[in-house]
Amino acid sequence: MFKNKSNERMEQSEPTIEVEAEDQEQEKEAPAQQIVTRSVSYVGPGLRLTGEITADEGLVIEGEVEGKITSSDKHLTVGKKGRVKGDIIGNVVEVRGTIEGEVLGHELVHLYSSAIVEGAISCKRLVMDEGAEFNGSVNMNRDEAVPQKEPLKGVESDDKLMKVAG
Repeated sequence: MFKNKSNERMEQSEPTIEVEAEDQEQEKEAPAQQIVTRSVSYVGPGLRLTGEITADEGLVIEGEVEGKITSSDKHLTVGKKGRVKGDIIGNVVEVRGTIEGEVLGHELVHLYSSAIVEGAISCKRLVMDEGAEFNGSVNMNRDEAVPQKEPLKGVESDDKLMKVAG
């Protein structure tokens, strides 16, 4: 009779130990999840900032910012509710909101259909969805590492080409 009760107690305590082990595994995984969520800073729709913003991580703007915004080597996104009056510099710049100022994307600038941009854009690649509004100039920077095209064989200059054609 007593043996059965002690066996029942052992059986009841075993799941408790397994649950604790599962909790410990979840605790080990939790810090990794927190690191992932901290890789992007967020300026919410209720915020209005004036001044210079510099981020060493991704940045999402859904509020209003007046001033220069720099996100080194990361994504910089101006959301649909985002309004920026100032220059923006980022590796990849995605625009869904409104920008009045210069936009520099070291790799890419993407203007989504809801984007409104007034100012100059400098980038290696530009994607502009149908419906995006853009009023300004574009400077497509070329990567200096890309080899230059070789001139046609037998043609040393444009002058000779003109003489052959003429």
